[in-house]
Amino acid sequence: MGILGKLVGGTVGFALGGPVGALVGVATGHFVSDRRSRRRSPRIPAESPENRQAVFLASVVILAAKLCKVDGTVTRDEITTVRRVFSIPESEKEAVGALFNTAKSDAAGYEPYAMQIAKVFGGDREMCKNLVASLIMIACADGAYHPLERRFIANVADILDLSANDLRQVESMFAPTAAVSHKEDPYQTLGMQSDATDAEIKAAHRKILMENHPDLMMARGLPEELRKIGDRKLAAANAAYDEIKRIRKAA
Repeated sequence: MGILGKLVGGTVGFALGGPVGALVGVATGHFVSDRRSRRRSPRIPAESPENRQAVFLASVVILAAKLCKVDGTVTRDEITTVRRVFSIPESEKEAVGALFNTAKSDAAGYEPYAMQIAKVFGGDREMCKNLVASLIMIACADGAYHPLERRFIANVADILDLSANDLRQVESMFAPTAAVSHKEDPYQTLGMQSDATDAEIKAAHRKILMENHPDLMMARGLPEELRKIGDRKLAAANAAYDEIKRIRKAA
């Protein structure tokens, strides 16, 4: 069973706390009938990697549910993408669906949940970028990047203390080409300007490769369910680096 199944299924007690923990508690109440067994379940310390993974996944599911309502409709494409982004096995779809539906019907805004993940991962910019990347993938599931969805994601990025340049970098990797004007800029994908030196470009590329190594992603708290986020960042960075080398060789 993955982190989300344990989280919402109640087989392990996570020290989530805050609005994320409260909403998970509501979802768990709907999904688990034996609350006494949850109280007897093993507890995971708040500072553990597994607890950080639980906070991350629960926050993304909650924010995704709220994001899907911003343009007025929750489409089948968006819901399917939520499941695909998390690589949810059949055995866990009911548990994840309970959390998603609870968050979707919750009257509270998304800001408190973004603030909690900022508190947990605020010192880790790459983890915050990964959350934003997850939301962009879900928002663009229907092939469009609605202005209201982009505003929602930009606000989340701001709460996570990501810069406008950070947001543009993630969008260049995960948003459809037609959705953002900077999509075709390989320098933006590496978070660099076109006047950067070859050494600076190489260092930026190497930094992305190191930060998104699968082992490091897991150690820092990115759950296995979201490993494909890192894989896509690596592919985009490699493609951008190759394109920059081609452009500079031809110049």
